[in-house]
Order: sequence, then C-alpha cells, then structure tokens
Amino acid sequence: MSDTEIDQSVHIEDVRADTVLALSNDLQYAIRIPAATKRAAARALREKSKHPLSQKRIALRMFAAAVYLLLCNRIAKIKYVVIDAEYLGHEGEIKGMILAYWHREGVRVSSRQITFGHIGKKSRAHDLAIRTWRGEFKENKRITEMEFLAVLQ
Repeated sequence: MSDTEIDQSVHIEDVRADTVLALSNDLQYAIRIPAATKRAAARALREKSKHPLSQKRIALRMFAAAVYLLLCNRIAKIKYVVIDAEYLGHEGEIKGMILAYWHREGVRVSSRQITFGHIGKKSRAHDLAIRTWRGEFKENKRITEMEFLAVLQ
C-alpha cells in the first residue's frame, strides 16, 4: 500500500477536449474520458435531474465519477490518496460522492484515505496526465459513455 497523487489534464467540464486523469506513486495509471463521452454525460445529468443543475454541479459530479473510475480496481492497493484541489470549497462534496459510489458497490473505503491538496507541476501524476493527454503515453483505459453514465446514474 502506498500514498498516491491524482491529477487531471483538461478540466472535466471542458467538453471540447478529452480529459485525462492520472494517478502516480508506486502505481501509475491513466484514464481518458473522450469529449463526446463528457458531452453525453452532461446532457444526461441535465435531462434526468428533477431540478435544474448548474454547470458547476455537473462538473463536480463528473469529476467525482472520473476519480472513482480511476481508482476503481486500485483502491485496495492505496493507503492514502491526494487529489489535486481543482474545485476549491467543494472537496467535501466531491469526497462524499466518491465514497457513495464505493458504498453503492459494497466496497468499504475510509474517508481518511481520500484528501485534497496542491499537486504541483513536478508531480509524477501531473507528468503522466499531461503526457498521456498529449499522446506521448497511451492511457491504460478509455472510459466509454456507458461506463461513465453507469457511475453517474
């Protein structure tokens, strides 16, 4: 078990470009969420909501789902994860959503395992995310629309 950092390249709410989320320490893993998948997810969230969702709420939900998908099969190997604080003031809400996704799947994850902090440009997670986004590395997994929507439902 090891401490892990997570960074994203291209904010999840930017639906004109793919987003890459990467984790790094002893483990290195990156996922790509295509722009079309993000657009479909944002549209589905707006259509399914009983109350109008702001762009910020949609972004927070998509970011939490993306982090969940990144950590999904790796959480048992991670003692402590630091997620880059991209959505200041919303860390508790994001953490709650991520934990709820695991709870829904029957996986027990401690809230102490997840924290937020500044992941600098010298971080291996940042390097992996940006280089994967640029195409220098191939992502480990490309998230499909079906996978993304399944988490968000």
